[in-house]
Amino acid sequence: MNILLNNEKYRLDIFELSRIFLPSNYINFTSNINDKDDNLIVDIDRDIRIEFIPLKGDKKIKVFEYEDIDNLEYREVKQMVKRYILELYQNYYNKKAPWGILTGIRPVKIVNDMIDDNKSYSEIDEILRDRYKLSENKRKLILDIGFLQKDIMFPIDYDKFNLYINIPFCPTRCEYCSFPTVVLREGKDYRNSYVEMVIRELKGIASSLKNKKLNTIYFGGGTPTTLRLTDLEKIIKTIYDLFGTDFKEFTMEAGREDTIDYKMLKGLKDLGVTRISLNPQTMKDETLKLIGRCQDNNALIKKYHMARDIGFDSINMDIILGLPRENLFDVQNTLEKINKLSPDNLTVHTLAVKRGSKFLDKNIDLSRENTLISDMVDFTYEFTKKYNYEAYYLYRQKQMLGNFENIGYAKDKKYCIYNMAIMEETQSIIGVGMTSNSKILYKDGSMAQFRNYKNLKDYYENIDSLIEEKNKIIMKG
Repeated sequence: MNILLNNEKYRLDIFELSRIFLPSNYINFTSNINDKDDNLIVDIDRDIRIEFIPLKGDKKIKVFEYEDIDNLEYREVKQMVKRYILELYQNYYNKKAPWGILTGIRPVKIVNDMIDDNKSYSEIDEILRDRYKLSENKRKLILDIGFLQKDIMFPIDYDKFNLYINIPFCPTRCEYCSFPTVVLREGKDYRNSYVEMVIRELKGIASSLKNKKLNTIYFGGGTPTTLRLTDLEKIIKTIYDLFGTDFKEFTMEAGREDTIDYKMLKGLKDLGVTRISLNPQTMKDETLKLIGRCQDNNALIKKYHMARDIGFDSINMDIILGLPRENLFDVQNTLEKINKLSPDNLTVHTLAVKRGSKFLDKNIDLSRENTLISDMVDFTYEFTKKYNYEAYYLYRQKQMLGNFENIGYAKDKKYCIYNMAIMEETQSIIGVGMTSNSKILYKDGSMAQFRNYKNLKDYYENIDSLIEEKNKIIMKG
């Protein structure tokens, strides 16, 4: 697709919309029409003129015009342009876009904003249909999530904060992973120094948070249980000493079965962890080998039962749709095995291949038919309905197969409050550790973000200036 655009302000939106229908390397922003590609001309000045000149001779040239946009807001113009281009693409490529013109990460925020404006379920549904062009299934999905969150996350409490501790270590690196992960190897064990730095950062920001209440704790990574139990105990006891123990939930990602045993699980329970995540991603052994994930699913199942016996009553399991060489039967098989365990949370990811993933460096075929991914997503919808899971949070990612989504489901109202808070940005998140991100909400409705350094060297060398800058941002509110 050859795109001639005279207003750079709309470039990203048009690119993201085009990516739903075309691979990124097929989209070319240029200043010249050529006779080797389809040509889309987007002229936005005091009026709008969009002209489509297809390469195929049997297709007619389509033109959209709208005069005098001076009185329209930028958002209205952008949505109008995207609606027309969406209609054009859907007709020309004979492909539906269930998310309509939405290309952002947090579609539920749109629903939350309209709920905040006292719009009813039916009013919001109409806007999602007509303005944003969402399919009926996607409208219902985010409407149900938005109204579920309404009673849990609102009104916004600016005096609460959620604490995220990033542990960037893993025993090995999975091929699909794009996070700044540090693989621990013989002679390169950074755990002692890292624990010291995390504790130093926690102590350094504690005074700025003295007037705020700790709401949830979340240890993510990487794989937090790559740390020794004594390491985790040092960090957790520091948190309790600084911020108290009156919190709503405490999640520990323990996704790799090779990093947990009875002693680790019992120790985490005794330290106050209320929710753990054990993540198979897939139950197909051949796929695990292909993606470089060292995992024994039989051992994972045993450790799931071990966690239940110890007393964990909130366990999450993750799966990924669209892994290489997997088909619908493989997804069904994975979910059937998970269903026998009956985890309290099920998080369904659609594969997103990002910069930093080894998939980009290897000759692994990631081209998937949209109908296949769509069938996988639809099957998970039906599976979760059948076994009484409720969708409670949702987010989307760039480079995601089929332009679909990631959804968190819960049984018996065992929602993860942290997941809702970080996705919908309804409470402050204070991130600690390498590459962690902080989001501080202010009472005037604004939000500040602060990202820690993405590698150990910079994090260690700049820890004091990092603490100072973070304190300024927190105290501003």
